Amino acid sequence: MGDLKSLFRGIAVVIDDEVKVENSEIDQLAKQIEDDNCHVIRIPQLPTDAQLDTLTEAAFFILDWNLHNVQAAAALVGNFPLVRTPQLLIKQHIEDNLDFLKKIRDRRFAPVFIFTNEYPETVKQALSDAGLFSDSPRDHIFVLGKAAVLTDGVFKILTEWIKSHPSAYVLKRWEEAYANTRNSFFVDFYSLSHLWPVVLWKTYSLDHVSEAAELTSMIARNIISRLAPVPFDPNIVVAADHVDAVAGEITQEEICKVLEGERFVRHNRLQAEVSVGDVFKDKGRYFVNVRPECDCVARDGQSINEVEMYLIRGDKVADHNFHKTFNTDLGNFNDRETSGTIFAMYEGVTVCFQFKELQIVEWGNWKNKRIGRLIPPYSTKLQQRFGAFIQRIGLARIPAQAVPHKTDTAAEHHDSVQHGTQSNYSEFTAMDHFKAFLSKLIF
Repeated sequence: MGDLKSLFRGIAVVIDDEVKVENSEIDQLAKQIEDDNCHVIRIPQLPTDAQLDTLTEAAFFILDWNLHNVQAAAALVGNFPLVRTPQLLIKQHIEDNLDFLKKIRDRRFAPVFIFTNEYPETVKQALSDAGLFSDSPRDHIFVLGKAAVLTDGVFKILTEWIKSHPSAYVLKRWEEAYANTRNSFFVDFYSLSHLWPVVLWKTYSLDHVSEAAELTSMIARNIISRLAPVPFDPNIVVAADHVDAVAGEITQEEICKVLEGERFVRHNRLQAEVSVGDVFKDKGRYFVNVRPECDCVARDGQSINEVEMYLIRGDKVADHNFHKTFNTDLGNFNDRETSGTIFAMYEGVTVCFQFKELQIVEWGNWKNKRIGRLIPPYSTKLQQRFGAFIQRIGLARIPAQAVPHKTDTAAEHHDSVQHGTQSNYSEFTAMDHFKAFLSKLIF
């Protein structure tokens, strides 16, 4: 299983008004983390947005829910009566905590420990109302007491958590491998020449394409090409209890959202430029741009709004029509020459694009209808299929009298098994086909 602690070693951010008080519980916890070879940043109050931007590489955060100590702020020590915090101020403090947690989520996927002297369910309810907590395996926020964490140790809790969360484990393990690969790429390219960006930029300029977009793509391709397969531990990813949980916990909608994430980028995450794969929605129908990326740029004084796109129309595949073209054995669609189907492209909707329905439009008239972008290899496959469609050659229909009579299903099944033509790999594998092909060549 390896050392799972390594996934969380790095910078730990501790936010507590007593973090600098010697031998306080939070000070002891910070020292415990430091003793485990992790650097601790101690902050006595919620960081500003600018400060938070510098903490985006943190391994995990620790937040005191009762961060605002009114008695300490008023410098009341000794035997003074307990000073109660006004309800309005308590409400404001809770809002500040929730706002901070949302900012962490937007900047960094990392576990967050929340310490509280209150009833934990009260804090969980506040987090739940803000959409930050669901009391399910999806949570990465822990509401605990300082004493409990001191006893068990932060890294023990994190290790047990990640073993029970295959999604968090896979993402953190990939992040670790990506960081190492990214660093080796930086070292290599910095030592090659300090002028290579200048050469590439001028080259892209000559092609009249977006220099920034091309340079970004070039760097991304180089990093990904160097990224070796990540050694994920199957004992965590497909542990028996995780496999058993799939049937009872995961839904079709959840899987569709995961699949959408690998093939489609929503509009709010895209820049304003037009590109191949851009998807638009108009009057309930979908349209995708299949024009090559290098042609989706403004040239010779042309406005970006005047750039022409080649759109092919798509329609939602209704549930009752889904299995008409879906190949259960291969797990994909048997599309015709004239169409291409993208499964779970947007909001779980499967769309079939009709290559005959091509129209040329200007970006300026359609940019407000864009809902996202289909990304490679799905956009590439759609382009290739469309390219084959426009170059197809029409062939004469085969005379009905020349076509062998169709056999009944039972006889056809028996014949396919007898002659090794059945497509079901469980009875006649691809290797069997290959061996049969070799035997014909030899004998």
